[in-house]
Amino acid sequence: MEFLEILSGAQDKAITPLNIEKAWAGVGLEPYDPEIVMKRLPKRPSRPVTPPSTVTLTGPTGEAVQVPITPANIAQVDELFQRIIEGERQLDLAIVLQIQKLCKGASKAIANVSIQRTTNIDLIEAELTKKKRGNRKRGNNYAFGRVPNEEIIKEREAFVQFKEYWTWISKC
Repeated sequence: MEFLEILSGAQDKAITPLNIEKAWAGVGLEPYDPEIVMKRLPKRPSRPVTPPSTVTLTGPTGEAVQVPITPANIAQVDELFQRIIEGERQLDLAIVLQIQKLCKGASKAIANVSIQRTTNIDLIEAELTKKKRGNRKRGNNYAFGRVPNEEIIKEREAFVQFKEYWTWISKC
């Protein structure tokens, strides 16, 4: 016996006008029943759960303070991406790929900002060094050997504060 002979016999027994009518009635198409049709449609996936954008911290006076959670470094961006993906298993692959592209773009932007900060600090240090050397050549503020005046001390303190601030920002 060949496959096509078996198939033909099975089709003759299964595809009958009565079976076709029952199938159409079972899905609400003949007679038309919208309630049955709606029940048979696949359920819409639930909306993805967005991770919280803020965290509640208690301030020094005891009041609750809402602090935004914004990824400040590449590790935090990757962690946020993983939380989104793990929280929503039924996400479409195309959406996951788009979120992954956003993750990579954010990581590149954070890396660029970090490089820019470092470059800015280096440029500022170079400019200040250049100014100091220029002052030495002209003899300004160095009239009595290496004794700095009040203006030089303030400039140095401001530079140290600025450098500490940029170092702190870079670590965030």
